[in-house]
Amino acid sequence: MRKLRKKISIFLVLCFVVSMLGSCGNANNKKVETGRKRTRDIVTGKPTASVTGTPEPTEAPTPTGVQNPTQTPRVTPAFGKVTYTDEQEHFNMMLDDFLMAIIGNDCVNVHSVLEYPENYYITEEIGWGDTEDNEYPAMCKRWKELFEEVDYNQLTDGQKVNYDRVMYEIEIGMMEDDLNFDLYCGTFGTQGNFVEGVMTNLSEYALLREEDVVNLIGLIRLSPEYFENSFAIAREAYVDNNCLLTEKMISSTVSNIDDYLNSSENPLLVAFDMNIAEAGLSADKVQEYRLALQNELENSFTPAMRKLKDNVESLYSYCDDTMYGLCEKEGGAELFEYLAQIQIGTMMSSEDMFDYLMEHFEDSYNAIVRLASFHPNSIAAYPYTGYTEDDADKILDSLKEYMKDGFPEIPETEYIVSELPKALRPEMACAYFLIPQYDYPSRRVIRTNPDNLKGGVDVFTTLAHEGYPGHLYQTAYFSNCEGTRAINSALMYLGYMEGWTEYIEKEAYYYIIDDAYLAQYYGFDGQFGLDLSAICELGVHCKGWDISDVKDFLGDYGLGSFAEILYDDAVVNPVVYLPYCVGYYLMSDTIAQLMANGYTEKEARTAVLNIGPCNYEVLWKHLGIEDQMAERIH
Repeated sequence: MRKLRKKISIFLVLCFVVSMLGSCGNANNKKVETGRKRTRDIVTGKPTASVTGTPEPTEAPTPTGVQNPTQTPRVTPAFGKVTYTDEQEHFNMMLDDFLMAIIGNDCVNVHSVLEYPENYYITEEIGWGDTEDNEYPAMCKRWKELFEEVDYNQLTDGQKVNYDRVMYEIEIGMMEDDLNFDLYCGTFGTQGNFVEGVMTNLSEYALLREEDVVNLIGLIRLSPEYFENSFAIAREAYVDNNCLLTEKMISSTVSNIDDYLNSSENPLLVAFDMNIAEAGLSADKVQEYRLALQNELENSFTPAMRKLKDNVESLYSYCDDTMYGLCEKEGGAELFEYLAQIQIGTMMSSEDMFDYLMEHFEDSYNAIVRLASFHPNSIAAYPYTGYTEDDADKILDSLKEYMKDGFPEIPETEYIVSELPKALRPEMACAYFLIPQYDYPSRRVIRTNPDNLKGGVDVFTTLAHEGYPGHLYQTAYFSNCEGTRAINSALMYLGYMEGWTEYIEKEAYYYIIDDAYLAQYYGFDGQFGLDLSAICELGVHCKGWDISDVKDFLGDYGLGSFAEILYDDAVVNPVVYLPYCVGYYLMSDTIAQLMANGYTEKEARTAVLNIGPCNYEVLWKHLGIEDQMAERIH
């Protein structure tokens, strides 16, 4: 998903930058301290940049290790079917069994992965799934013992990656026994909450056959009980366990409920009308099910939403707007690190994440200073008005042409691009891509939100992010790779997936903007606010920053007035932006390292795509660059 960028344009810091240039001549005296040298209190140096020399439009990577052009594995697409041995077939069956163990049989979880679960001996039941699962760590221990009996050396390359994926998931799952989850509850967050999740699950429930329609109506019917159970768990967390609860958290959740209750058209009926054609039903059947859905919405779902609103508002009296990071609580630092690790897909410590992100952010900031100094005319052309195409299909066709030389080719791929109806437009999303079910790979859908798209360059790069060469292309590529199984559709690695799309989005600006310096500036502008938010998340929950620390940090970049906004966001939503930042820099550095080892850029991208979404340590293992990447990130 392409998130709405924080509205902290680099233009807000340009005056600050220009005012600094006169005192930046001796950069060595004012070099920014790296994150590793920062104290718990906050920043020790001021951001500066050298303005000597003539910068190139793009920064060359600083590789580590020795170039070795003769050792470049995985440089051709890993497409095609293989004939498995009996032992390899047994491993595939183990993967399917593990899938069944982790997704259960409720239709919400099952349907997100499989359209035909009966082919996997899963009896799909109408239901929202368990609201609590305390048995998961024990289950992971049992599965670890089973997978340890597998002869790793007898597996195919694709199976070896899946083995390492699953073992990573198992190790992460076993960690839960040692964590105190009573310290944090995200049910009523300000950027994604329980209500938004429910509405997304229902509005994007794929209606591809009649059974899907029946299950959707059944979910609506069961919503009152699900809401009651979920609220009871949330109330225990916020009231009995004293998890952070602020008035903004409640008001944001109530606002989402009001969006549904006050809509002139019922959003879920609008979604039904948008999706039902794919089910292939007769007009009479469609009308019959629409009336049944409308009846359940009026008699079950809407009253349940009203009651949920009353319940949520009853928590106002328990609000404590005293803000704090998780590391201020006993066991909180460990919990935050775990949340960050699973969100990004890495075993990096939170301290290393902070240092790594700060180093990259400061490099980017210094590059902005150089652009402001040497190429003010290029920056003055922002926003770029030379590109005006806004037809999504034409843009995606042009993106396929632009990317031909730099990315491996994939088979012709079907997709749908649709503009979200007004009633279904999320506040913080520009667009999103729906990952297809494993056994129905042809349904690839991009939803766009015109409320958050400004046209021209914005639409082009959003479709690059969600389409080609972004999410749609990456998932289509991986679906053709040897070793891909249903389990891969159940395991989400946002750091890889959003890291890939942020990486290619930076290149997309060069496709349509002739001025390379302006294209480079656009890339920095898109990343700037995301990085600031992610640094504040790490600063607050890993370093113990309070609002004065955040203000000091932002003040070094001329942005102290944004401290309250970013601090509040970071406290309430601890790991929202990390995949878009740490994930992006890890992806960019991975490709840079491969190129330093002798790969061409296209070969490096192919190698990353062949392995597919996974945590970064698994990716580096199968690319043979574990030690080199360890040097980069530590």
